Amino acid sequence: MNPREIKKAAKLDKKLRRKAYKNGKYVTVTDFAAFSAPLSELPFCEADVATLCQLSYCHFDSFIGWQLIEIASSDFDETAVAPYITDLNAAVLRNLASSARLGTARVLEVVDTFDETVSCQCGVTLFDFADRYIFVCRGTDEKMIGWYEDFDLVIKGTLPSHRVTVDALNEFMAKYTDKPFVVAGHSKGGNMALYASANCAETNQDRIETVYNLDGPGLLDGVADADGMKRIMPKVVKICPELSFFGMILQKDEPRLEVVYSHAKDITQHDLLKWQIDKKTGKLVRAYRLSHASHTVRRTIERMLPKLSEQDLLYMRDFIVSVMGHAGIFVFNDITAKRLLALPLKCFKQPGKQRRFMWRILFRVIGNAIAVQKLSTKDYKTYLPHGNGNV
Repeated sequence: MNPREIKKAAKLDKKLRRKAYKNGKYVTVTDFAAFSAPLSELPFCEADVATLCQLSYCHFDSFIGWQLIEIASSDFDETAVAPYITDLNAAVLRNLASSARLGTARVLEVVDTFDETVSCQCGVTLFDFADRYIFVCRGTDEKMIGWYEDFDLVIKGTLPSHRVTVDALNEFMAKYTDKPFVVAGHSKGGNMALYASANCAETNQDRIETVYNLDGPGLLDGVADADGMKRIMPKVVKICPELSFFGMILQKDEPRLEVVYSHAKDITQHDLLKWQIDKKTGKLVRAYRLSHASHTVRRTIERMLPKLSEQDLLYMRDFIVSVMGHAGIFVFNDITAKRLLALPLKCFKQPGKQRRFMWRILFRVIGNAIAVQKLSTKDYKTYLPHGNGNV
């Protein structure tokens, strides 16, 4: 389809989606958690992956061996089990009390590592679900170290969390040998899932069925084992919402990039709880293309990174984290329109040396703006994801 036809089809698709959501055809992760369709009726699907990725933000250390339906039905301490966005994650978990589907998933293993001295925030949960094991990597949670790790992905490439995740994957695959593995993660967890799958033992890679990177950053060139990356890439499915920021960081032209719809309109499309699910098929609802803003983010990063020294990047990391802290943004769900609008003012209130650094970076971005806009506009008009549209 040409750009005009895509725009027309997308407009019609939006109208149909609103009607489908109103009629209960499209649901959210929270709704799907209560879904009771057996696997014989609805085979393992993307909604299962998305729901378990959301549950990876919960802490199941005290529930090893329990089925999710048992945990959901118990009198668990919400703040202990769901310290990150407690009300929302607890609601997802509570809904599993009525699920004969995902409620049957069993928590087999948990890795929860937090070490401020080496900037390591890592969480892994292994679920036993029907005829496969689901190895889920946690994204950035309520701890500020997670933000530092997000920036270090484009500075250092390999993080302590990566090594913890690879070791956990190899250990669990050696311990549980009777079924294939699905490796998945949301946000930083998607990056961890990709890295671990590319760097685990070759014999273990053969047992990996699919790798799901849900709006997570990619990897710096040369970070992952080259042969391992070649072997695992055909199994990788990367899924991003229309307006993607985190998923565009180090984004490569992967053959299986899928773009999906969210109920949100801004950067909070990153939130899994707002992604749309087709209740009948269990698939995430496909969009026609990435937004122009997503392409702009990707192209800006591609042009800027090679021009910045490691020291520049480290300084930028500290500067941005400091500004976000002063704006009251400590975790992703702290992001609001009011706080985003406050960010420029907080930038100007930083010490003189930091303000001068900000202006230097800003002028570089402006200097690349024309080239970036040409590239991103071309991408927006010509690039379609692997599975676009629902009309």
